[in-house]
Amino acid sequence: MAWIVRGPIGPGYSKALGLASGQRRRECGIIGIWAVAVRFIRAIRRGFREPEFRGLFYLTSVIIGSGTIFYRFAEDWSWLDSLYFTVITLTTVGYGDFSPTRAGSKIFTIVLILLGIGLLVALIQQIAHYAIEDHTERKK
Repeated sequence: MAWIVRGPIGPGYSKALGLASGQRRRECGIIGIWAVAVRFIRAIRRGFREPEFRGLFYLTSVIIGSGTIFYRFAEDWSWLDSLYFTVITLTTVGYGDFSPTRAGSKIFTIVLILLGIGLLVALIQQIAHYAIEDHTERKK
Protein backbone atom coordinates (compact mmCIF):
# COMPACT_ATOMS: atom_id res chain seq x y z
CA MET A 1 0.00 0.00 0.00
CA ALA A 2 1.21 3.46 -0.85
CA TRP A 3 0.37 5.02 2.52
CA ILE A 4 2.66 2.99 4.74
CA VAL A 5 4.31 5.25 7.30
CA ARG A 6 7.99 4.88 8.03
CA GLY A 7 9.77 6.23 11.06
CA PRO A 8 8.78 5.95 14.71
CA ILE A 9 5.75 3.83 13.84
CA GLY A 10 7.12 1.52 11.19
CA PRO A 11 7.89 -2.12 10.48
CA GLY A 12 9.65 -2.65 13.82
CA TYR A 13 6.58 -1.58 15.74
CA SER A 14 4.24 -3.96 13.95
CA LYS A 15 6.79 -6.77 14.19
CA ALA A 16 6.87 -6.22 17.95
CA LEU A 17 3.09 -6.62 17.96
CA GLY A 18 3.51 -10.00 16.24
CA LEU A 19 1.61 -9.07 13.09
CA ALA A 20 2.01 -11.02 9.86
CA SER A 21 3.86 -9.40 6.94
CA GLY A 22 0.81 -8.23 4.95
CA GLN A 23 -1.09 -7.39 8.08
CA ARG A 24 1.97 -5.56 9.35
CA ARG A 25 1.86 -3.19 6.38
CA ARG A 26 -1.84 -2.44 6.83
CA GLU A 27 -1.51 -1.92 10.56
CA CYS A 28 1.47 0.43 10.14
CA GLY A 29 -0.46 2.50 7.64
CA ILE A 30 -3.54 2.72 9.83
CA ILE A 31 -1.49 3.49 12.94
CA GLY A 32 0.48 6.09 11.00
CA ILE A 33 -2.65 7.83 9.74
CA TRP A 34 -4.09 7.75 13.24
CA ALA A 35 -0.88 9.25 14.66
CA VAL A 36 -0.98 12.10 12.12
CA ALA A 37 -4.65 12.77 12.89
CA VAL A 38 -3.94 12.88 16.64
CA ARG A 39 -1.04 15.30 16.13
CA PHE A 40 -3.20 17.47 13.87
CA ILE A 41 -6.02 17.66 16.44
CA ARG A 42 -3.55 18.27 19.26
CA ALA A 43 -2.00 21.17 17.31
CA ILE A 44 -5.41 22.74 16.68
CA ARG A 45 -6.34 22.41 20.36
CA ARG A 46 -3.05 24.02 21.29
CA GLY A 47 -3.67 26.82 18.79
CA PHE A 48 -7.07 27.61 20.25
CA ARG A 49 -5.30 28.90 23.36
CA GLU A 50 -4.12 31.87 21.28
CA PRO A 51 -6.65 34.54 20.25
CA GLU A 52 -4.87 35.16 16.92
CA PHE A 53 -5.21 31.50 15.96
CA ARG A 54 -8.88 31.44 16.94
CA GLY A 55 -9.51 34.51 14.80
CA LEU A 56 -7.68 32.99 11.85
CA PHE A 57 -9.54 29.69 12.26
CA TYR A 58 -12.94 31.38 12.45
CA LEU A 59 -12.20 33.72 9.54
CA THR A 60 -11.09 30.78 7.37
CA SER A 61 -14.25 28.92 8.37
CA VAL A 62 -16.36 31.95 7.39
CA ILE A 63 -14.62 32.14 3.99
CA ILE A 64 -15.23 28.43 3.34
CA GLY A 65 -18.81 28.69 4.58
CA SER A 66 -19.48 31.79 2.48
CA GLY A 67 -18.13 30.11 -0.63
CA THR A 68 -20.22 27.03 0.02
CA ILE A 69 -23.42 29.02 0.54
CA PHE A 70 -22.76 31.25 -2.47
CA TYR A 71 -22.16 28.40 -4.91
CA ARG A 72 -25.12 26.47 -3.52
CA PHE A 73 -27.52 29.21 -4.53
CA ALA A 74 -25.71 31.04 -7.35
CA GLU A 75 -24.74 27.93 -9.29
CA ASP A 76 -27.49 25.66 -7.95
CA TRP A 77 -24.98 22.98 -6.94
CA SER A 78 -25.56 20.57 -4.07
CA TRP A 79 -24.16 21.46 -0.65
CA LEU A 80 -21.44 18.86 -1.02
CA ASP A 81 -20.47 20.02 -4.51
CA SER A 82 -20.38 23.63 -3.30
CA LEU A 83 -18.14 22.78 -0.34
CA TYR A 84 -15.98 20.58 -2.57
CA PHE A 85 -15.49 23.36 -5.13
CA THR A 86 -14.69 25.92 -2.43
CA VAL A 87 -12.08 23.69 -0.79
CA ILE A 88 -10.37 22.61 -4.01
CA THR A 89 -10.30 26.24 -5.14
CA LEU A 90 -8.77 27.52 -1.90
CA THR A 91 -6.21 24.73 -1.78
CA THR A 92 -5.36 25.44 -5.44
CA VAL A 93 -6.01 21.82 -6.42
CA GLY A 94 -8.65 22.71 -9.01
CA TYR A 95 -9.51 19.38 -10.63
CA GLY A 96 -11.59 21.11 -13.30
CA ASP A 97 -14.69 19.00 -12.78
CA PHE A 98 -16.65 22.07 -11.63
CA SER A 99 -16.38 25.65 -12.80
CA PRO A 100 -18.60 28.69 -12.35
CA THR A 101 -20.87 29.38 -15.31
CA ARG A 102 -22.22 32.83 -14.47
CA ALA A 103 -20.30 36.12 -14.58
CA GLY A 104 -21.18 36.95 -10.96
CA SER A 105 -19.92 33.55 -9.83
CA LYS A 106 -16.66 34.05 -11.68
CA ILE A 107 -16.13 37.44 -10.01
CA PHE A 108 -16.95 35.92 -6.62
CA THR A 109 -14.44 33.13 -7.31
CA ILE A 110 -11.71 35.68 -8.02
CA VAL A 111 -12.40 37.45 -4.73
CA LEU A 112 -12.62 34.11 -2.90
CA ILE A 113 -9.23 33.07 -4.24
CA LEU A 114 -7.56 36.39 -3.40
CA LEU A 115 -8.91 36.42 0.16
CA GLY A 116 -9.07 32.74 0.94
CA ILE A 117 -5.73 31.34 -0.20
CA GLY A 118 -3.75 33.66 2.06
CA LEU A 119 -5.96 32.85 5.05
CA LEU A 120 -5.82 29.11 4.45
CA VAL A 121 -2.04 29.13 4.03
CA ALA A 122 -1.66 31.18 7.22
CA LEU A 123 -3.91 28.74 9.10
CA ILE A 124 -1.99 25.70 7.84
CA GLN A 125 1.29 27.39 8.77
CA GLN A 126 0.02 28.06 12.29
CA ILE A 127 -1.18 24.47 12.70
CA ALA A 128 2.24 23.23 11.58
CA HIS A 129 3.92 25.64 14.02
CA TYR A 130 1.87 24.35 16.94
CA ALA A 131 2.44 20.73 15.89
CA ILE A 132 6.22 21.26 15.84
CA GLU A 133 6.08 23.13 19.13
CA ASP A 134 4.07 20.33 20.72
CA HIS A 135 6.45 17.69 19.35
CA THR A 136 9.57 19.43 20.70
CA GLU A 137 7.97 19.89 24.14
CA ARG A 138 7.01 16.20 24.30
CA LYS A 139 10.56 15.16 23.42
CA LYS A 140 11.97 17.00 26.46
